[in-house]
Amino acid sequence: MKSNEEYINDYWDNYNKLSNKGELWRLRFTLEEFILEIEKVRIWGVEARAEKNLILKRSESLIKHNEDGMMVLLLQNAMTYEEVKEQTERIRKHGELCFARDAPRIQERLKLIKTPLSFEDSVFIYQALMRNQIILEMISEDVLNEFNKTNKYEKYIKKKAKEE
Repeated sequence: MKSNEEYINDYWDNYNKLSNKGELWRLRFTLEEFILEIEKVRIWGVEARAEKNLILKRSESLIKHNEDGMMVLLLQNAMTYEEVKEQTERIRKHGELCFARDAPRIQERLKLIKTPLSFEDSVFIYQALMRNQIILEMISEDVLNEFNKTNKYEKYIKKKAKEE
């Protein structure tokens, strides 16, 4: 994590940029609130590093990544509802494009799945179906018969029914 001074400099850079545009309303925090939020992130990092439970123990790189992500969010500008809708639509379209690009690789992996299905296989099939990378007809009969018995299949059917 950078020093407080570096984050404060980032805050002032953003402040000046927004001030020049006449959009100070986009600031999410006053400087004092921002400094308090930095401290909250630092406290979270200390607590995460001190965690003794092996199941919940986070690696140093993950903790650092999370701290950096939290700071990016603190510096993020406020958006209008329309801007949020536009951004959401751009992200959705990009996701669909990425899923479509990966579809041939996913379909090849699907052909390699055999019974008995592992939990990971069921999750893989479910995700590929939800991302429209495969359809039920692409699944071999024996794999489909076993997949039909899983809660992932039930979940898929319910979600598809809601969409219609």
